[in-house]
Amino acid sequence: MADVDDEPTERELGVLRPPDRRFRDRLWWVDLSYGLLTCDIVYSDHPYLDYVPLPEGSELPAGTPDIEKCRCVGVGAGRQRYVQIDKYDVDHHMVTMWTLMIDQHAGTWWHLDCEACFEVIWDDEIYKATKLPREVPAVALIHPAHLGDVVYFFLNSRLFAVDLFARRVLEWQFFAMLHPPMAYHSSQFVRAWTPPLTLYLDSVYSMN
Repeated sequence: MADVDDEPTERELGVLRPPDRRFRDRLWWVDLSYGLLTCDIVYSDHPYLDYVPLPEGSELPAGTPDIEKCRCVGVGAGRQRYVQIDKYDVDHHMVTMWTLMIDQHAGTWWHLDCEACFEVIWDDEIYKATKLPREVPAVALIHPAHLGDVVYFFLNSRLFAVDLFARRVLEWQFFAMLHPPMAYHSSQFVRAWTPPLTLYLDSVYSMN
């Protein structure tokens, strides 16, 4: 990490585990059952931790099993976002997306962006074309660059993208992992990123 003069900077932060991500010149630690911790180590001379709870009603007991299958925090198109799958009655599941709003004076809060019922997604023609069952999938990742509300899910051996606002499937593909988990695939095993332009340019130059 670099400060405003692009010189390496080092701060002692104690015994916290390595951060999950960097966003807006802050480090972020994510607990999917409770909330986020964040610390400004770039512009603050005395870094301290801020706590950002998950959206109201989302708190779960610590150690809730398989939580990575139904929740994910990620950066999408320059926004810190949160996705959650919930059961809203005995037979129906809903997937919801929020954006973390950050204001220097008003603080932080979660803005509800959209929600979609899986029954509607399953009725989408592209989903039907996948031949996948009408089962609740596991959250894989939030699209890192799409300006809309696009989330990827795992189900069986497929990875598929859903526009939650439009409630339709955008694309799907088979996938394979080099060292797959024994139990299931989930957001725990995926890191979304947008390749830097220099990487693209290097590949173009190498072909010429």
